[in-house]
Amino acid sequence: MNKEFKPFSDLWLTAHEWFVNYDKWMTGAWKNLNSIAAEKFVEERARTLAAAIRYFKDRDMKTNLKIVCEIKEALDEFKPKVPLMVALRKDGMAPRHWKQISEKVGQSINPDSSGFCF
Repeated sequence: MNKEFKPFSDLWLTAHEWFVNYDKWMTGAWKNLNSIAAEKFVEERARTLAAAIRYFKDRDMKTNLKIVCEIKEALDEFKPKVPLMVALRKDGMAPRHWKQISEKVGQSINPDSSGFCF
């Protein structure tokens, strides 16, 4: 029974965690962003969702398959942004680095300002 329930549990727990975390990562305060945890979440949940996709596909569970594929697609779309998040949150990011980034993008980027988020 537990083995049969696991793909469903994985899907719904991952979906919930994805929506909560994505919102925190994208709109939460910069100082609270844990990029290493985000990186770990994305790596682990990509594998979890791939297993759930196989399970639902093998059993022709189209509704669940559609949902898990949508969550996996959103996760895969976010995944290329994670290395940038990790790099920008490194302890070694000094004011001079932010100044260089500001010059490159043509606008002031200040992670210490209120409202700054990923």
